[in-house]
Amino acid sequence: MNKRFIIIVLVLLISLVVLSYNPLRDEYDQRQVMVELKKTATAAYLNHEIRVALQAEHIDDALIYYELADYMEVGLDAEVEHRIRKEATVLKTLLRTGKGLVGGFFLGQSDNVSGMLGSMVSDLTAWGDIRDFGVQTTRWLSGKPIDAIVYGLSTVGVISSFGIFITGPVSGSIDVGLSIAKNARKMGLISVRMTHEIQRILDQAVDFSLLRKKLNFDLVLNPAKLKEILASAVNRQRLMDLHDSLVDLTSIADHAGSLGEAVKILKYADTFDDLKRIRKLSKDFGKHTLVVLKVLGNQALHTIQWTLTNFIFLVSSLVSLIYVIMSASVMFFGLVRRSAQGNRMKPLLDKRAKKVT
Repeated sequence: MNKRFIIIVLVLLISLVVLSYNPLRDEYDQRQVMVELKKTATAAYLNHEIRVALQAEHIDDALIYYELADYMEVGLDAEVEHRIRKEATVLKTLLRTGKGLVGGFFLGQSDNVSGMLGSMVSDLTAWGDIRDFGVQTTRWLSGKPIDAIVYGLSTVGVISSFGIFITGPVSGSIDVGLSIAKNARKMGLISVRMTHEIQRILDQAVDFSLLRKKLNFDLVLNPAKLKEILASAVNRQRLMDLHDSLVDLTSIADHAGSLGEAVKILKYADTFDDLKRIRKLSKDFGKHTLVVLKVLGNQALHTIQWTLTNFIFLVSSLVSLIYVIMSASVMFFGLVRRSAQGNRMKPLLDKRAKKVT
């Protein structure tokens, strides 16, 4: 076989291997986000979105669009400005947030923003996870359907509260991430793909089949035994993997300004890699993170990144591939031609062979 052909094939294979480890990066890019934001978040767009939000009494949405207009230095209609100032008074804000706070804290109701905030406060005092774990376990033991995500996250929350393999700063950061994910689930804000991602890592961290065998109603009066059973069902390394996956939510909440914002932001993540991109976006846009995602959607997270290495190996791969195809074609047609010539010479060769004999 032609040595040059072998070398080109090797170059092609090496290029494809390098590209597989260093693909065209699908990453968050702040400059590209700003370009798209300036194209989309015009005065007309923001005026419209604020009016729609006010009409639907989604005051929090109207306010974040208003804040984006200020950030982008976009002028709004006087009538919109007046309506926003009227809704942003301290008294009205307190009335909105306080309405469902009690129900959220005691019952875990997250069907509105204030209920969600109450539920999250209860999570961070351990009561929320104990409440949700108790409710879901009771349904499970009674043969009733449960929410596997809420049950799994609250189970890990109780494990954290008991200090099983999770202590110190790790406990605090995972509790925040668990609460954000759990309340996003209750509000229907987690995508199908992210639901599968969370379920997969929960199943790896906790042996729920073992819990099904060992949990019973008597454990309500025996917390020491409950702690022992939970400890036996935990995979310590996978629990740390869960922490590492959820820690981005804690950072997003810090940069975006509140746990409530992080809950709504989780809607835009389909994978844990998306969470890492949102974490970068939140560092750049701070309290405007949610509205940037509302305006641009997942487009804010995905920008093809070209690097010199990408370009060199992509070009070399294409050139190598073309050469391999051409060389293979030449070899194939050469074999066909030689085969055809051989067939034409066969009668003559047979005739000469008879003369010799």
